[in-house]
Amino acid sequence: MGQAERVTQAIDFGRANAKSPKIETLRSIVPFDKFILSGIPYFGPEIGSKVVLATDLAEALIYRLASEHLVLGDPLAKHSTRQAPWVSALDRGQEEPASLASARLESLEQPFGLPRRNFVGFFQGEGLYGGATVYRAKPFETQEAFILTMAFRVIHTELSQRFLQTMNQFLGLTEPELTCLKLFSIGKNLAEVESSTGYTRRAIYAHGQSAARKMGLRDQTHCVAQALRREMFS
Repeated sequence: MGQAERVTQAIDFGRANAKSPKIETLRSIVPFDKFILSGIPYFGPEIGSKVVLATDLAEALIYRLASEHLVLGDPLAKHSTRQAPWVSALDRGQEEPASLASARLESLEQPFGLPRRNFVGFFQGEGLYGGATVYRAKPFETQEAFILTMAFRVIHTELSQRFLQTMNQFLGLTEPELTCLKLFSIGKNLAEVESSTGYTRRAIYAHGQSAARKMGLRDQTHCVAQALRREMFS
């Protein structure tokens, strides 16, 4: 799968979730105009910062943001920390002049009439793995920002799992390929995999190489590591 195809699939997934029940419920509690939920907590081929988990932004804008790395690359993200994940464009604008990235993002948003942008980051340790950009003309109250932060984090986790399942199915790994990878992932050696499955060593090697090609990786070892990150054995 090429880069353009991966971006398209990720964006299509996000648009399909634009009006999920939980997001609509959240919107009824804390009203907002537009939003984009992006990134997943797993990094490697075919997944990462270009993943759009849910959004109701215009399709043309989303494609432009993704192509210019301005989805999870929202300039506000650099000001989001684990201790203070919520950042408002209004607050940052009062503190410092707009960066080139901020100016570019605003120029892309302007034709779509989008109001003020707010960003909340999601972290593993100190590493940013995803976030939600929320648009609303009226500034969010502290309690509203807290509710959105907590709710979007839960929704982000759920949609990440669904996206991984979708991507795993798209890879088309066969049952023998998955079986071999799973046994290697729990520490079985070649002889033990051979004994457990009844496959010949040549067949086991072939399954590993086939899985590596489908996942775009160099070898079986990388396949096992990537499969664990993608929770393919859940």
